[in-house]
Amino acid sequence: NTSLTADQRKMISIPMEDDLQYSKCMMYDVDWAKVLSDGVSEANKSWPQVPCTAGWDYDFENYHRTIVSDFDWVCENAWIPSLSQAIFFIGAIPGTLGFGYISDRYGRIPTIVASNTLAMIS
Repeated sequence: NTSLTADQRKMISIPMEDDLQYSKCMMYDVDWAKVLSDGVSEANKSWPQVPCTAGWDYDFENYHRTIVSDFDWVCENAWIPSLSQAIFFIGAIPGTLGFGYISDRYGRIPTIVASNTLAMIS
């Protein structure tokens, strides 16, 4: 039967970790046409495992879309959101000091316009 529910697909295609949670980055590497035609309904722990090739199946019914889900920044790309957040805060520290000085020297309105223009460009 090739019409498996999402839970059945997860149960048969994703290996379980030691803590009884589904693996986040691995999948079984088997001939799915043969597995489905044989009517297999439970994964065999001896099946070979490979890193996920088809990306994640996100639950948008209970959660909203994010840049991580849009660009599939998971597993080997999970470092990208952390790097972008670090770069943001590295820029925020001197930006706060610099725009604070500019605000004292030239006023709030020109500083707000300059900082928003800079944010729009970058």
